[in-house]
Amino acid sequence: TTEIYTLSLHDALPILLRSDASTKFAPENYWGVFPSVSAGWIISQEEWFKKSVKWVDYLKVRASFGLTGRDNTKAWQWMQNYAVDKDKGPIFGVNTSTNAGNHITINKEISAVNRNAHWDKSYKANFGLDFNVLNNRLSFNIDGYYEWNREMLLPYSASIPGTVGTQSANFNYGELNTYGMELSVTWRDRIGKDRKSTRRTPVTRSSRM
Repeated sequence: TTEIYTLSLHDALPILLRSDASTKFAPENYWGVFPSVSAGWIISQEEWFKKSVKWVDYLKVRASFGLTGRDNTKAWQWMQNYAVDKDKGPIFGVNTSTNAGNHITINKEISAVNRNAHWDKSYKANFGLDFNVLNNRLSFNIDGYYEWNREMLLPYSASIPGTVGTQSANFNYGELNTYGMELSVTWRDRIGKDRKSTRRTPVTRSSRM
């Protein structure tokens, strides 16, 4: 389930408020609220720029910052589940051929639970620059981004002793930062009267920490 509310101030500062629900979490953690804001300025439309920088046909700077979430976990990890194993109950006496009967056991797939599990949080920042030259035939698009992943759902697999008898539940404790840059160069031209030609060269570099 998704609900989105958008507020735009003079078409220059859009504000987005997104609300998502996931039944993978406990009822009190169904909903996550994820706001974001972006801004853009077309500098080439300013009169002072048109007079002083005539060789640039189009120039725009933009930036955005927002919060998104992920429900990357199996359903019902917050609630203990039980199953019935057939003929695997305890046997008393020496007659091992006796039918052991059914018994209740913990669901092996969800043997450890965490009712407080909730949405991962990912804070994303983006900065961009778009500009065209040579009568808009040559265009450049430059984007830089940084992403802070917080409260990622991960198991404590390295810290659970074997005597516990089960695996770890997932907890919101993981962190991961990623950043990078993207550059795109495009050439648009006309061949003859009715035919257009476009060539685009993207370059991407990213890192994690």
